[in-house]
Amino acid sequence: MDTPNEYDIVKWDDEEIIAADQSTVDCQKITITIARKARQVEWIEESINQTEASCVNPTTAMVKYTIENSPGWKRINDEDK
Repeated sequence: MDTPNEYDIVKWDDEEIIAADQSTVDCQKITITIARKARQVEWIEESINQTEASCVNPTTAMVKYTIENSPGWKRINDEDK
């Protein structure tokens, strides 16, 4: 497991929340977008500082998630009724 990371919030309104981190150590920029009404999360990792020797083989990725209640929470809520 990774340690918790902090991301700067660059936008927060009724539609979406956007957080970003530009890590010169990891040679990447991470942007996390939460579309609140659509209940979706997009995680994008982009390469930066590619001219530096330590950033020769950068990684990039885009992952999309759906926000929904877990089966465990659903079971707990159903038991409370």
